Amino acid sequence: HTYSGVLKTFATGDQRVIPRVQWQVFTRTGTNHLMAISGLHITLVSSLVFGIFFWLWRCSALLIFYLPARRAAVIAGLIAAFSYAVLAGFAIPAQRAFYMLAVVAIAIWKGSLTSSSSILAWALLLVVLIDPWAALSPGFWLSFGAIAIIMFVTMGRIGQLHWLNGWLRVQWAITLGLAPLLLVLFQQVSLVSPIANAIAIPLVSLVVVPLTLLATIPLFDFMLPLAHSVLSVVMTFLYWLSDLPLAVWHQHAPPAWTVLLAVIGIFWILLPGSLGIGFFAGFPARWLSIFAILPMFLVTPPKPLAGELWVTILDVGQGLAVVVRTKNHSL
Repeated sequence: HTYSGVLKTFATGDQRVIPRVQWQVFTRTGTNHLMAISGLHITLVSSLVFGIFFWLWRCSALLIFYLPARRAAVIAGLIAAFSYAVLAGFAIPAQRAFYMLAVVAIAIWKGSLTSSSSILAWALLLVVLIDPWAALSPGFWLSFGAIAIIMFVTMGRIGQLHWLNGWLRVQWAITLGLAPLLLVLFQQVSLVSPIANAIAIPLVSLVVVPLTLLATIPLFDFMLPLAHSVLSVVMTFLYWLSDLPLAVWHQHAPPAWTVLLAVIGIFWILLPGSLGIGFFAGFPARWLSIFAILPMFLVTPPKPLAGELWVTILDVGQGLAVVVRTKNHSL
């Protein structure tokens, strides 16, 4: 089947089985984070195990006598999350999700309340303590950055949004909030990412992934063709978005000071606003944040003047590459 490699990735975390052409589509649409066993999938599996275990435990008066059903279900959900994270290779997003679930589990066992920011902070601390080199990984910054942005635009806000408006706001915030980091790391940002993720995340995470995982259980493999059919619909939509002329914005790596200024501007633009009035309503002067973001796109790094020749030798130990630059050309 065309997308069997993607289904294998959902089940085992092995990304090598996905063809290069499909990876290009995921990259151009900003949905490549879905093609790995991410924190979203680990939380989904943990939640399903928690719900099933909670229901079964409540059916026995003897078991409830020894241990409350909620505490027992928390242990089962945490074990499922750890097992799935290890199966996925325990990458940074998987670590972040597992540690956040562990903090929640400890809070439930202690019978205390804890804030979302504390959960994220403890997970961040554990990741860095166990693997200090994780801070050099792009996945570290993208994973924790995305969750921090989601919390910032959803937690502690006054009033209620329609679920569709809330979902679109989250997608818009993630695309805007991660833009400086993506430009620094990869020199590109997917402009169709909010639309692609708004469609792909629910279908992949709530339909394709559960069906694929169930299909790994004996006698349930009949669900695999259904998962592939739903995935085919999603991929048709992603291919269409990927082929759009302006699907991806490419540019130079922005200077450090413009990135810092853009982060401040994005923080300002994502501050609370009035519901239903307009994006720039609410917190005063949010429109000024545009002037803080623009230098990241407009300020270009230095380049040779007319008549100059810059030669850069890249020595990687076992080979050489030479970059020759003039005012208008690079070789």
